[in-house]
Amino acid sequence: MRPGFDYIGITVQFLCHDGAGHLLFSKRSQHCRDERGTWELGGGQLEYGEDPETGVMRELAEEYGVKGVPIQAFLGHANILRTHEGEKTHWVCLSYVFRIPRAAPTIQSPRSIDALAWHTLFALPAPLHTGTRMILEK
Repeated sequence: MRPGFDYIGITVQFLCHDGAGHLLFSKRSQHCRDERGTWELGGGQLEYGEDPETGVMRELAEEYGVKGVPIQAFLGHANILRTHEGEKTHWVCLSYVFRIPRAAPTIQSPRSIDALAWHTLFALPAPLHTGTRMILEK
């Protein structure tokens, strides 16, 4: 059984900002499950039995090597319905905001992340991952 395909997948997402108008984006590698080569706000699948806040802090440490406490939940959730490689997918995304120093994040998952970059809302990287685009539009 595959999350997002055979049942609704739940993902936790972190929106990291520097307090000066910049958001941190990561570029998905060719080893990612979907939307390879797109830019996204970080995150990952919530594990069975895991509290969403614990999950988002785990993902932040696993991907960027950063520890922190979320400032707040952001938008509560996004219901992401899309088609990927001809199959319908369904994910629910719980997003959290973190403020981190610009120098703090480093790629901790080189198999799934090709690059990290800070951008403003007025100069976003392209192409954006579907879930990231939906969160930013809200």
